[in-house]
Amino acid sequence: MWLEQARGQNLPLSGDLINEKAMKLAELMHIPDLMASDGWLDNFKKRHGITFKTVQGEAGAVDSQSLLEWKQQVLRPLLRQVSADDVFNLGEANSKGWMTAELIEEILHACDGRLGQQGRRVVVCLDNFSGHPAELQLNNIQLVFFPPNTTANS
Repeated sequence: MWLEQARGQNLPLSGDLINEKAMKLAELMHIPDLMASDGWLDNFKKRHGITFKTVQGEAGAVDSQSLLEWKQQVLRPLLRQVSADDVFNLGEANSKGWMTAELIEEILHACDGRLGQQGRRVVVCLDNFSGHPAELQLNNIQLVFFPPNTTANS
């Protein structure tokens, strides 16, 4: 649960931090023989799909102040209007594929129709990738864009 919270807040994770947290949790749960060794950490990372990477490019050039203001002025008010379960991030997860404006519009229209049938309204957060449609008219999906020089990983 701690790992998911840290990931959700985009906190930087390191092997030392994970080992330290594991030792503290083991102590709280009265597990005296836990050894947070390099082998333990390797197995933990494999089980949970964790890889350590250096942040570069777009995510490395994040304007932290703009992101903080966006969270306070845009995201928080939205979360007062809809359930957190109805807020999504849409990004290009496949490095081998390429998202086009036509493809994303097709996907969003299909989702919009299904959400209407379910009586749901959702918020979809997007980065400022040029293929993301800024003026798309949807009935059940509200598109919200991250500020420039920020990403969903910020």
